[in-house]
Amino acid sequence: MTIRVFGRSNCKQCNMFKQLLLERGLPHEYADIDEFTVHHKGWRSDGSVELMAYVQSLSVDPQLPIVRIDNDFYQYESAVKLLDLRTAKVRCTDDVCVLVA
Repeated sequence: MTIRVFGRSNCKQCNMFKQLLLERGLPHEYADIDEFTVHHKGWRSDGSVELMAYVQSLSVDPQLPIVRIDNDFYQYESAVKLLDLRTAKVRCTDDVCVLVA
């Protein structure tokens, strides 16, 4: 799973999300959205175009952080839910499976 977080240094949810990733031991990249979305050499290959297109497609202002997991973009709550599903620990015995905290 490839994770890239786009946020701002003064964003409380961005910092909370980065902490969540660290606690779960999930490797990730971080990009400050104010610096990242500036037109620069290599902007087509580093995902800037996709990020800007995603932000513009939202019907409301984007809630930071914006998280790219593999090839899809998510806003904060959706990203947390997806990570919960993908990193959940399940213990199964006979016909019963339970989530382990």
